[in-house]
Amino acid sequence: MKKAVIVLTLVVGLIFAMTGCGGIDYSGEWKAVDVENEAGIHFPAEAYNEFAFVFNEDGTGKCILDDDSAKIEWTETEAGITVDQDGSSINLAEDDGQLMMIDNANNKIYFEKQ
Repeated sequence: MKKAVIVLTLVVGLIFAMTGCGGIDYSGEWKAVDVENEAGIHFPAEAYNEFAFVFNEDGTGKCILDDDSAKIEWTETEAGITVDQDGSSINLAEDDGQLMMIDNANNKIYFEKQ
């Protein structure tokens, strides 16, 4: 019985190690889907028109706002990711499978992977 418990524990540990403990694969396109203002009122992300990030597996990508795009670099952090663009950086926190950032007006912008 003791041997079966040890084997089961090792198998479960191996499964978690292989899946990254349920972490998110950040590579791909993430589009803004929801905005929450300081008062907690939600409004559709269309208020930002087209706002998205594309994260490549090599740590590069782009930020898309309307018809403009800019090259970015990104790194995974303990809480989500950090995006760097021309010396400026922003943090996007993982929040229930979404990414969330706070803009300069203290709105929370939520992104979903497409």
